Amino acid sequence: MHREELFSKFSDMLSKMNTREEKLAAAAKAFEQIFSVKPFEVAILGYDAGWELLSFIWPYELKKAGVIPINSPKSLVASTARMRRGSIDNNFVATPHLRIFEYVRQQGDDLTPIQKIMSVPMLDNEKLVGVIQINRRGNFLEDSGHDFTDKQREVLSVLANILAAHIST
Repeated sequence: MHREELFSKFSDMLSKMNTREEKLAAAAKAFEQIFSVKPFEVAILGYDAGWELLSFIWPYELKKAGVIPINSPKSLVASTARMRRGSIDNNFVATPHLRIFEYVRQQGDDLTPIQKIMSVPMLDNEKLVGVIQINRRGNFLEDSGHDFTDKQREVLSVLANILAAHIST
């Protein structure tokens, strides 16, 4: 499937959903398939501009796990939001970062460390709506699958902005 067709199908799918929760669940499922990751390897965080905080809006199990201030210095998600630019780290386990959310058990997750991660902002035009992170976990780097690529980050960036337009209020 060509990129334009993927983007169109993704937007059409979201248009058929009635609620924000349905759109988030459908988007997360699509990300799992597109990027060949497990359900617990997809995270979507929403941005509260008034408080300048990020919090999980997907998966639902992490909704009450806490918040991340946008000025947090060792947080990839906060940096992604501040810079409004996507990134890839294919050796994330070696990068200093906040590990607290890696230790919150989700369905199917055996609490293996995040080895590789792709992080992109969700922008509705210029308005920051949140951040999407796709990760690959494993006990060791070689157990975590293929490296993320720039092409995948570009695809995720477009999908993130499509999702942002559908859930922005």
